[in-house]
Amino acid sequence: MNQDSMSFFVKSAEVLNTNAPLTWMGGYVATCEINGAPRKIELSRYGGYFYDEKSSTYYQIPMEKIDAWLAFIQYSYMAFGERKK
Repeated sequence: MNQDSMSFFVKSAEVLNTNAPLTWMGGYVATCEINGAPRKIELSRYGGYFYDEKSSTYYQIPMEKIDAWLAFIQYSYMAFGERKK
């Protein structure tokens, strides 16, 4: 995934209160590296949510960026599938 695009979305994400109910609908699993350590991240296909497994923290992309975020994630997934052929 393009690092500049990821940074654009993720830097403005807010930590969510895990006591609040979330609508989680399908998704993707991704990995990234933070400070040299691999991290597993789960990306929701709805609502602009993602989950950092190591820190057990949920985040949400700002409402005004959710549609662009979901399009970016879908495009990245499709491009990854094309590279594997």
